[in-house]
Amino acid sequence: MAIWRGRSDLIYNNKFHPPQLTIKTAISMIPTHRHLPNATTVIPSLTQPQTSNWSPPRSGRMKIHTDGAWDPNLNLGGLGIVARDSAGLFHYAAALPINVCSTEEAELRAIWIAIKKARDWKITSLEVESDALFVVQRLQQRNYNGTWRTDALLKDIASWVSAFDFISFAFAPRNCNRVAHELAQWGKQNQTEMYWSISPFWLLHALGGDMTSVS
Repeated sequence: MAIWRGRSDLIYNNKFHPPQLTIKTAISMIPTHRHLPNATTVIPSLTQPQTSNWSPPRSGRMKIHTDGAWDPNLNLGGLGIVARDSAGLFHYAAALPINVCSTEEAELRAIWIAIKKARDWKITSLEVESDALFVVQRLQQRNYNGTWRTDALLKDIASWVSAFDFISFAFAPRNCNRVAHELAQWGKQNQTEMYWSISPFWLLHALGGDMTSVS
Protein backbone atom coordinates (compact mmCIF):
# COMPACT_ATOMS: atom_id res chain seq x y z
CA MET A 1 0.00 0.00 0.00
CA ALA A 2 2.79 2.44 0.90
CA ILE A 3 4.61 1.71 -2.35
CA TRP A 4 1.38 2.13 -4.35
CA ARG A 5 0.67 5.47 -2.67
CA GLY A 6 4.19 6.65 -3.44
CA ARG A 7 3.79 5.62 -7.07
CA SER A 8 0.40 7.33 -7.39
CA ASP A 9 1.64 10.57 -5.82
CA LEU A 10 4.61 10.62 -8.20
CA ILE A 11 2.51 9.96 -11.32
CA TYR A 12 -0.62 11.96 -10.58
CA ASN A 13 0.46 14.63 -8.08
CA ASN A 14 4.11 15.09 -9.10
CA LYS A 15 4.99 14.50 -5.44
CA PHE A 16 8.16 12.51 -4.73
CA HIS A 17 8.42 10.33 -1.64
CA PRO A 18 12.01 9.52 -0.55
CA PRO A 19 12.61 5.74 -0.87
CA GLN A 20 13.69 5.53 2.79
CA LEU A 21 10.34 7.01 3.93
CA THR A 22 8.33 4.68 1.72
CA ILE A 23 10.26 1.64 2.94
CA LYS A 24 9.81 2.68 6.59
CA THR A 25 6.06 3.15 6.04
CA ALA A 26 5.75 -0.22 4.31
CA ILE A 27 7.62 -1.98 7.11
CA SER A 28 5.31 -0.44 9.69
CA MET A 29 2.38 -2.07 7.91
CA ILE A 30 3.79 -5.58 8.26
CA PRO A 31 1.61 -7.41 10.80
CA THR A 32 3.22 -9.06 13.80
CA HIS A 33 1.98 -12.19 15.55
CA ARG A 34 3.32 -11.91 19.04
CA HIS A 35 0.26 -13.71 20.38
CA LEU A 36 1.28 -16.84 18.47
CA PRO A 37 4.28 -18.27 20.34
CA ASN A 38 4.97 -20.89 17.68
CA ALA A 39 4.69 -18.55 14.71
CA THR A 40 7.75 -17.55 12.73
CA THR A 41 7.87 -13.90 11.71
CA VAL A 42 9.14 -13.51 8.15
CA ILE A 43 10.83 -10.16 7.56
CA PRO A 44 11.34 -9.03 3.95
CA SER A 45 14.93 -8.94 2.77
CA LEU A 46 14.85 -5.17 2.39
CA THR A 47 14.74 -4.81 6.18
CA GLN A 48 17.91 -6.81 6.70
CA PRO A 49 21.11 -4.80 7.23
CA GLN A 50 23.22 -5.25 4.15
CA THR A 51 26.84 -4.30 3.67
CA SER A 52 27.89 -3.51 0.14
CA ASN A 53 31.39 -3.11 -1.18
CA TRP A 54 30.18 -2.16 -4.64
CA SER A 55 32.50 0.30 -6.32
CA PRO A 56 31.87 2.48 -9.35
CA PRO A 57 34.01 2.17 -12.49
CA ARG A 58 36.88 4.49 -13.22
CA SER A 59 36.08 7.85 -14.75
CA GLY A 60 35.11 7.55 -18.40
CA ARG A 61 34.05 3.92 -18.09
CA MET A 62 30.70 2.19 -17.76
CA LYS A 63 30.21 -0.74 -15.40
CA ILE A 64 27.62 -3.40 -16.11
CA HIS A 65 26.71 -5.98 -13.49
CA THR A 66 25.16 -9.20 -14.74
CA ASP A 67 23.43 -12.19 -13.20
CA GLY A 68 21.81 -15.34 -14.53
CA ALA A 69 19.24 -17.44 -12.67
CA TRP A 70 18.10 -20.95 -13.45
CA ASP A 71 15.69 -23.27 -11.65
CA PRO A 72 16.33 -26.87 -12.84
CA ASN A 73 13.17 -28.13 -11.15
CA LEU A 74 10.86 -25.72 -12.98
CA ASN A 75 13.16 -25.35 -15.98
CA LEU A 76 12.84 -21.57 -15.74
CA GLY A 77 15.62 -19.08 -16.29
CA GLY A 78 16.12 -15.34 -16.11
CA LEU A 79 18.88 -12.79 -16.47
CA GLY A 80 19.48 -9.30 -15.20
CA ILE A 81 21.86 -6.51 -16.16
CA VAL A 82 22.35 -3.02 -14.78
CA ALA A 83 24.62 -0.28 -16.15
CA ARG A 84 26.03 2.54 -14.02
CA ASP A 85 28.69 5.19 -14.54
CA SER A 86 31.61 6.41 -12.44
CA ALA A 87 29.29 8.59 -10.35
CA GLY A 88 27.14 5.56 -9.57
CA LEU A 89 24.29 6.93 -11.68
CA PHE A 90 21.80 4.49 -13.12
CA HIS A 91 21.79 4.31 -16.93
CA TYR A 92 19.97 1.14 -17.90
CA ALA A 93 18.62 -2.14 -16.62
CA ALA A 94 17.00 -5.21 -18.12
CA ALA A 95 15.27 -8.33 -16.84
CA LEU A 96 14.60 -11.15 -19.28
CA PRO A 97 13.32 -14.71 -19.19
CA ILE A 98 15.65 -17.19 -20.86
CA ASN A 99 15.52 -20.79 -21.99
CA VAL A 100 18.69 -22.43 -20.70
CA CYS A 101 19.90 -25.81 -19.50
CA SER A 102 22.50 -24.82 -16.90
CA THR A 103 23.59 -22.07 -14.55
CA GLU A 104 26.70 -21.51 -16.66
CA GLU A 105 24.61 -20.88 -19.74
CA ALA A 106 22.40 -18.43 -17.83
CA GLU A 107 25.41 -16.49 -16.57
CA LEU A 108 27.04 -16.42 -19.99
CA ARG A 109 23.86 -15.23 -21.67
CA ALA A 110 23.66 -12.37 -19.19
CA ILE A 111 27.22 -11.29 -20.04
CA TRP A 112 26.50 -11.76 -23.76
CA ILE A 113 23.50 -9.41 -23.48
CA ALA A 114 25.53 -6.88 -21.48
CA ILE A 115 28.32 -6.67 -24.07
CA LYS A 116 25.85 -6.57 -26.96
CA LYS A 117 24.02 -3.64 -25.34
CA ALA A 118 27.30 -1.85 -24.66
CA ARG A 119 28.16 -2.15 -28.36
CA ASP A 120 24.73 -0.81 -29.31
CA TRP A 121 25.30 2.19 -26.99
CA LYS A 122 28.73 2.86 -28.57
CA ILE A 123 30.47 2.39 -25.21
CA THR A 124 34.23 2.09 -25.70
CA SER A 125 35.42 1.46 -22.12
CA LEU A 126 33.55 -1.20 -20.19
CA GLU A 127 33.86 -3.08 -16.91
CA VAL A 128 31.75 -6.23 -16.64
CA GLU A 129 31.18 -7.85 -13.26
CA SER A 130 29.43 -11.12 -12.40
CA ASP A 131 29.09 -13.32 -9.33
CA ALA A 132 29.75 -16.45 -11.44
CA LEU A 133 33.43 -17.01 -10.66
CA PHE A 134 33.89 -19.92 -13.07
CA VAL A 135 32.50 -17.87 -15.97
CA VAL A 136 34.60 -14.81 -15.10
CA GLN A 137 37.76 -16.91 -14.92
CA ARG A 138 37.01 -18.44 -18.31
CA LEU A 139 36.67 -14.99 -19.88
CA GLN A 140 39.75 -13.65 -18.10
CA GLN A 141 41.73 -16.58 -19.49
CA ARG A 142 40.23 -15.98 -22.96
CA ASN A 143 38.94 -19.52 -23.04
CA TYR A 144 36.22 -19.16 -25.66
CA ASN A 145 35.51 -22.84 -26.23
CA GLY A 146 32.23 -24.05 -24.78
CA THR A 147 29.58 -26.72 -25.03
CA TRP A 148 27.12 -26.88 -27.89
CA ARG A 149 24.85 -24.61 -25.78
CA THR A 150 27.51 -22.02 -24.89
CA ASP A 151 30.08 -22.13 -27.67
CA ALA A 152 28.28 -19.62 -29.92
CA LEU A 153 27.93 -17.19 -26.99
CA LEU A 154 31.63 -17.41 -26.23
CA LYS A 155 32.60 -17.00 -29.87
CA ASP A 156 30.48 -13.85 -30.11
CA ILE A 157 32.10 -12.42 -26.99
CA ALA A 158 35.54 -13.25 -28.38
CA SER A 159 34.80 -11.29 -31.56
CA TRP A 160 33.20 -8.35 -29.72
CA VAL A 161 35.91 -7.61 -27.15
CA SER A 162 38.25 -6.26 -29.83
CA ALA A 163 35.76 -3.47 -30.56
CA PHE A 164 36.40 -1.87 -27.16
CA ASP A 165 39.26 0.42 -26.25
CA PHE A 166 39.07 -1.19 -22.82
CA ILE A 167 37.07 -4.11 -21.47
CA SER A 168 37.52 -6.15 -18.29
CA PHE A 169 35.79 -9.03 -16.58
CA ALA A 170 35.80 -9.25 -12.79
CA PHE A 171 34.20 -11.36 -10.09
CA ALA A 172 31.74 -9.62 -7.77
CA PRO A 173 30.45 -11.44 -4.67
CA ARG A 174 26.68 -11.56 -4.26
CA ASN A 175 26.56 -8.62 -1.82
CA CYS A 176 28.10 -6.48 -4.58
CA ASN A 177 25.77 -7.89 -7.23
CA ARG A 178 22.39 -7.53 -5.55
CA VAL A 179 20.86 -5.27 -8.20
CA ALA A 180 21.58 -7.65 -11.09
CA HIS A 181 20.50 -10.58 -8.91
CA GLU A 182 17.10 -9.01 -8.19
CA LEU A 183 16.63 -8.26 -11.88
CA ALA A 184 17.47 -11.86 -12.85
CA GLN A 185 15.02 -13.21 -10.27
CA TRP A 186 12.33 -10.85 -11.57
CA GLY A 187 12.88 -12.08 -15.12
CA LYS A 188 12.74 -15.71 -14.04
CA GLN A 189 9.65 -15.35 -11.89
CA ASN A 190 7.63 -13.13 -14.23
CA GLN A 191 8.81 -14.63 -17.53
CA THR A 192 8.50 -11.19 -19.11
CA GLU A 193 11.04 -9.01 -20.90
CA MET A 194 11.47 -5.58 -19.34
CA TYR A 195 13.89 -2.75 -20.07
CA TRP A 196 14.31 0.40 -17.99
CA SER A 197 16.10 3.69 -18.66
CA ILE A 198 14.70 4.92 -15.31
CA SER A 199 14.96 2.58 -12.35
CA PRO A 200 11.78 0.73 -11.38
CA PHE A 201 10.56 1.68 -7.92
CA TRP A 202 11.15 -1.78 -6.42
CA LEU A 203 14.84 -1.63 -7.39
CA LEU A 204 15.61 1.66 -5.61
CA HIS A 205 16.47 0.02 -2.28
CA ALA A 206 19.21 -2.16 -3.79
CA LEU A 207 20.55 0.74 -5.87
CA GLY A 208 20.55 3.02 -2.84
CA GLY A 209 22.48 0.45 -0.82
CA ASP A 210 25.23 0.46 -3.43
CA MET A 211 25.39 4.26 -3.43
CA THR A 212 26.67 4.26 0.16
CA SER A 213 30.04 3.19 -1.21
CA VAL A 214 30.27 6.08 -3.68
CA SER A 215 32.17 9.08 -2.35
